[in-house]
Amino acid sequence: VNVGDMLIIKQDQEIPADLVPFYCSGEGGNCYVSTANLDGETNLKLKSATKELQALCTPNDIDYNPENRHTGVEELETKVLKNISRLRGRVAAEAPNSNIHDFNGKLSMEEPKRFQESLGAQQILLRGTKLRNTALVVGVVVYCGGDTRMIMNSRPAPVKISSLEYFTNNSMKMILVAQGCLALLSS
Repeated sequence: VNVGDMLIIKQDQEIPADLVPFYCSGEGGNCYVSTANLDGETNLKLKSATKELQALCTPNDIDYNPENRHTGVEELETKVLKNISRLRGRVAAEAPNSNIHDFNGKLSMEEPKRFQESLGAQQILLRGTKLRNTALVVGVVVYCGGDTRMIMNSRPAPVKISSLEYFTNNSMKMILVAQGCLALLSS
């Protein structure tokens, strides 16, 4: 996965990179993600594609019901990808950072319609989250690998040492220093 790749994420799949959604099959262009892997919270977070972009990607000639997420997804996916293939534009994102609660970016479209929209925290799906209660999301990768916010937030596990081990280690250091001093004094 590289920056600029378009990814198709289906229900209950883990998101492999930070991405900006172009199309969400949920009601009103919304989708829900579980962020339990990032912050330990079990409640679902609401994310969405921008209104203009969602409208450009939504097929007009399909009868898809977001309430019934299991039927018609393949046809929807095909038509959404066909609409996305007609788009020409650019997504500009801020430099990679570790803040999982904020995001600043800008979407500049040139074809089929010229417009600009700002992107915020609601328009980024983070690596390690899982798509829930939404059949399909199509988005573009903005951060991957070590630049994803999940990786930038990870830190090494703290060393766990018992108080007895700590006492024993310090005692051994003191004994070693004392023996060194005795060896120097005796020679």
